[in-house]
Amino acid sequence: MTAAVGCVLALVLSGCATGDPETVDTEDGYGSSQEATEPASPEPAAALPDGVPEDAQTAEVEEVLDADTLKVLALGEGADGPLAEGESAEVLLAGVDAPSSGECFTEEAADRTELLLTPGDTVYVGDADDSGSGLLAQVWSADGTWVNEDLLTSGHAEYASADDSADRASELQEAADAAEEAGDGLWTECAPEPPPEPESPQEPEEPAAPELEEPQPAEPAEPEEPAAPDDGILMAPSGKHYAAGQFCKHDHLGRTTLDASGHTLYCDFHDGEANARWKRD
Repeated sequence: MTAAVGCVLALVLSGCATGDPETVDTEDGYGSSQEATEPASPEPAAALPDGVPEDAQTAEVEEVLDADTLKVLALGEGADGPLAEGESAEVLLAGVDAPSSGECFTEEAADRTELLLTPGDTVYVGDADDSGSGLLAQVWSADGTWVNEDLLTSGHAEYASADDSADRASELQEAADAAEEAGDGLWTECAPEPPPEPESPQEPEEPAAPELEEPQPAEPAEPEEPAAPDDGILMAPSGKHYAAGQFCKHDHLGRTTLDASGHTLYCDFHDGEANARWKRD
């Protein structure tokens, strides 16, 4: 009995225990754990919104300069992308020809772009190409809206046929054609007023009755010449005269108009180009 009590007392004082000891962590921080710590797995990359190409580069909007130009800060380099991480760049919306300052629908077009892209927003820049005059690119907003197509579909811009070599050119052309056919946006607001109807020629005056004292009849008055009919000048959506070298619409093929100096222009295809231009007749 005395030996058993002594053994128990010895175990309590020495901290010994039967079986294989396991070292565990205690709440007060003493002791060491023999369990291996699992390495943290990397977080998966955020999924791109629907419609955004996988190789698009992520950027942040710094400023909307006008309806078809914005300044962005590159957040990371995409595959073969021209944006350098951490650097700012001006991006032109490929295939988009928005009204310039002072032209019809300029403010409305700028408001539309600012509604889609606000400074601080995340954007995705894809199909970029350094054209020499600027970085042409397709741009998607944070929710996946294709900004280039939106501006054309809503009639806030015309299709820039000079960018026919850009990717997705046919899709953008179709969007602009549909807006023009529907008369959306600038296609109605900026359309030139129809020319006035030509005046009808006046009837010649009846000859005056001869005076009794002078039986000779008076000579009949000469009829007035009819007013010249309108010359049917075709005007650009901006309300200005077309100029030689500008692109003309498909439904203007074969038609003529006058430029601001009165020279005759003819809508026809140039050699090697897919779109018609006005050229001096």
